[in-house]
Amino acid sequence: MNAIVAVDKALILLASICSLVKCLFYLKLLVFKKLKLFKLRYYYLFVGRTISRDVPLGEITLRKYEKPGNLSERELIRKICLSVGLLQPGDSRDVVVDVFHTLLNSSKSKKLMSSDEVKIEVVKLRKKQNLALRGIAESNIRRQLKRLRDLFLVEKVKNDYRITEWEHPKDLFNKKIEEYYLESIKGRVKEYFNALK
Repeated sequence: MNAIVAVDKALILLASICSLVKCLFYLKLLVFKKLKLFKLRYYYLFVGRTISRDVPLGEITLRKYEKPGNLSERELIRKICLSVGLLQPGDSRDVVVDVFHTLLNSSKSKKLMSSDEVKIEVVKLRKKQNLALRGIAESNIRRQLKRLRDLFLVEKVKNDYRITEWEHPKDLFNKKIEEYYLESIKGRVKEYFNALK
């Protein structure tokens, strides 16, 4: 008889625990739904009221630094990356420098490189310079290659990369950036100023 009473009490206790867990589950669902509704209201009240979204057709950042003195090759490439906006001042993730450096080295022997080969060479360069191996994920290497392509410094041939037309970076800057890209941006900005009455 005592065993039956004990089992009954245990079953009642178990049922009350289950109903408590069920209540907590529904409470959690209710809170998340309310939170989701709040987020949606916040989005439509503040974020959704964008007057216009201006997406530039092209942009370039140019910075002026001191004249190049006795800089190492990597430091010189780093200054170039800073000067054309590929790298931000004080940025610790400077893997774009090593990607560009790798492609410059491969252009001396006119060798095309896949993104995997670029990654391997970047790791070697960073280890040689005793630099942290940050930002060397495959996706980040491809992102840096895309940024270099956007500035016409690197081009993609099938699935490989090279310095554009094997040209010297100085010539690339003169032809592609200064004469073409910068002129087109300058021309459009002038159009906006001329449109003012």
